[in-house]
Amino acid sequence: FNKYYIMKQNIILLIISLLLMNSCTDWLQEESETNVTVVDLYSTPEGIQKATTALYEIERGGFWSLNTPNWWSCDEFLALVESTDLTVNTRLGGYGNYRLIDMQTGAGVATNWWNYQYNIIGKANEIIYYGDKLLHSNPELKKSIAIAKYFRAHAYFWLFKVYDRIWLNTIPTTPENVNEERIYKPAKEEDIYKQINEDLDYAILNLAGEPKDAGNITDVLARHIKADVAMWQKNYDEAIRQVQEIEKNDNYGLEDLDRLFTGGDLNHREALYIWRSARIGGTDYNTLTNRMQSHFIPWYDKVCGERSFDNGGWGWGWCYPNDYYFSLFDQKTDLRFKKLCKMHYIVTKVVDGMPEGTQIGDTVKITEENKSLYYEAFHPTTTKFVDTWTVASPADGWSFKDFMVYRLAETYLFAAEAYMRKGDNTNALKYYNKTWMRAGNPEYKGVVTEEMIMDEQARELGHEGHRWFFLKRIGKLLTQIRNHAGEENHYTSTDFTTARSNIQDFMVRWPIPDTELIKMGKENFPQNPGYNP
Repeated sequence: FNKYYIMKQNIILLIISLLLMNSCTDWLQEESETNVTVVDLYSTPEGIQKATTALYEIERGGFWSLNTPNWWSCDEFLALVESTDLTVNTRLGGYGNYRLIDMQTGAGVATNWWNYQYNIIGKANEIIYYGDKLLHSNPELKKSIAIAKYFRAHAYFWLFKVYDRIWLNTIPTTPENVNEERIYKPAKEEDIYKQINEDLDYAILNLAGEPKDAGNITDVLARHIKADVAMWQKNYDEAIRQVQEIEKNDNYGLEDLDRLFTGGDLNHREALYIWRSARIGGTDYNTLTNRMQSHFIPWYDKVCGERSFDNGGWGWGWCYPNDYYFSLFDQKTDLRFKKLCKMHYIVTKVVDGMPEGTQIGDTVKITEENKSLYYEAFHPTTTKFVDTWTVASPADGWSFKDFMVYRLAETYLFAAEAYMRKGDNTNALKYYNKTWMRAGNPEYKGVVTEEMIMDEQARELGHEGHRWFFLKRIGKLLTQIRNHAGEENHYTSTDFTTARSNIQDFMVRWPIPDTELIKMGKENFPQNPGYNP
């Protein structure tokens, strides 16, 4: 919605500027210092293609700086990770603890996500609209339009999953319609899905044959999202069809766990989509840096003597995997626990205050003297976001490591669940065992159940930003939060289980930003139930 109002203001200013320029002498005429002007951005194939490239920048760059430009603390993404059954949050405010006041204001999280996705939609609408006008004489623009349609579909899908009620608009703001009245009403579910699926179908058709590059939108990525959409629609045959089509592409496959999150460059066989850093990817899309590792790595130097790569680099420990998450693994056999979970920290420098006889290389142990620092300095964690490859030193928290957005493991779990819900246990086993056995577990030969899928989804994709959506889709978000969110505090008096009692039934959806409700008219587009009217 902000996109519409900003675009309207910009168009009015542009018209005024053009009128003034026409009445002035030649020395007032502007010359573009670049190859792109407002006019030819959308009137030439080159302009459309450059606008499409800009979509990547809006998505990748805007995601990290939704509410904190140039800070890149990733609070908005963290709101999704903190809000599941797999984390314990050391910050007691925010979405992760389901306090009503934070859900309604959310430090701007709900507003920022809403505006972010609609900004992407607004830009995609423009590319599609103007691209179609040039398509007859420039058929190569189908690729740009396909990319824009993917972005639009993905943004609408995300909005619908989070807010339940959204405004559906595919018409850009143009000089011709800038003064037309907009009628804001929540879109029907069937219309939302229809638009999303049509956009994804176009992307799949017109991006087919593009080389594998997890930094770019591809037909395989569009198929993955279409499978996800099908799961939400309970169209399990369609989800399976999309997975089978993806499997035909030999460029994709499960990666070895040692490589999965290792290195700064994550453009490997399993990656369907990554946000790539310019420092290592060398693309036109610059994601700058992010602070993801900082959230999960504790201030271990308080008990280990110094910052070190051995212990994970720089961190401030805002949230960690909880006891429930670690309990889901067979800790003796599952390689995901052994390779992607850090349970202990080691002394790398002996300093004053350490127990007598402490030596470099010792594992830090919980004692009466240091137990109050457990949640601050040495809680177990995940190493998925650790970056020892692109940062300058262990004291540097600005990571240039690629961020994994979507990967093939989730695709296979879609298939396992879809077959399970169809009653086809043979094929459910086939796909369930792909991630289960990749992790070093023995082949499972029994009956695949929803609980098994739920636990495997946690083990495989935990803390990657997909859990909240998954639990909501299968109707288990409320029970899982009430039973497992946070953890019983082991060593201090702080209550880290408040999410269990705070969450209310209506919190399976986020509040629609008040600023947008005012623009749309609350009489036409009321607030979601449970939040401030």
